[in-house]
Amino acid sequence: MTYAEYLKEPEGMARFEIIDGEVIMSASPSFARQVIPANLHVLGDLVESMVMAGNGLTVSGIFARV
Repeated sequence: MTYAEYLKEPEGMARFEIIDGEVIMSASPSFARQVIPANLHVLGDLVESMVMAGNGLTVSGIFARV
């Protein structure tokens, strides 16, 4: 497949890549791969709301150097 042919493909069909001119279908992300970023987003919102409310943020001391 050439780049010109690639540009003619409709968007949103399937996820695919072109490797050495060959069209390769890409696998969908796993369930865990989709859930982890969503959980991080929720955690970020929680931390932001705590800081904005003036509650601060407590971090465990296990990462502190003595």
